[in-house]
Amino acid sequence: MEGKKKKEEKKYKWTAEVKGEGVISRKYTIEASSGGADERSGSSEKKSKKEKKGECSKRLVEIEEPNDQKAVILRQAFEKRAGVARASKRKQKKLSAHDAALLIQLTFRAYLIHRSKALRALRELAIAKSKLKMIRALFNNFSYRRHVARDAEERQRFSEKIIVLLLTVDAIEGADIMVRAAKRSMLDELEAMLDVIDPQPPGKILSMKRRTFDVPDGVMRKEIAEGVKEVVQMLNSEESISEACL
Repeated sequence: MEGKKKKEEKKYKWTAEVKGEGVISRKYTIEASSGGADERSGSSEKKSKKEKKGECSKRLVEIEEPNDQKAVILRQAFEKRAGVARASKRKQKKLSAHDAALLIQLTFRAYLIHRSKALRALRELAIAKSKLKMIRALFNNFSYRRHVARDAEERQRFSEKIIVLLLTVDAIEGADIMVRAAKRSMLDELEAMLDVIDPQPPGKILSMKRRTFDVPDGVMRKEIAEGVKEVVQMLNSEESISEACL
């Protein structure tokens, strides 16, 4: 043999396919090769061998994925979202101490206003619940129910009390979920009482406006004046509390 030896080039290929849920699947292909052309004699070949001893063999990895339109759209959406977040972070400016204090003050003031409105609505509901408790006690009294059934004047007065409280509760405003839930339950109970005490003729739709026609103006004005007085007192107390906090 002459000093040169020929080595056959060996190639290796591994393929793995991973199936996911549905039609999504992935295929991995790994190719590796060893050997090569004829060995070269001389110092140049020895130097190249010494240099290549510490190097790792290179492998080509090919990942094949199916062209799923949903996956492409989701990837594009996430990329856009990440780009917008990075852009907003770059555009965000640092606030000075004065601006930060002003922002905190405005936010806290808005929080106090929201809390005062919720507390005001809850206090109004508490007052209405105390009145509802008295009306419920009369409604559940069997002897009083018999008296109301026989006496038209007493039935009219009791209906007026229910209607006034019904309108008072309906006028309470509040965005808090506790206020809305308590208000809804009280309205349902009062409407059920009113249907028993003063039932509507069959075939007619229940209407709040139709029921208010039987209420005398004097009673309504008195109840409205008392309600306005209570609201003014609560507003004054809330303003004093807010000023003390600020």
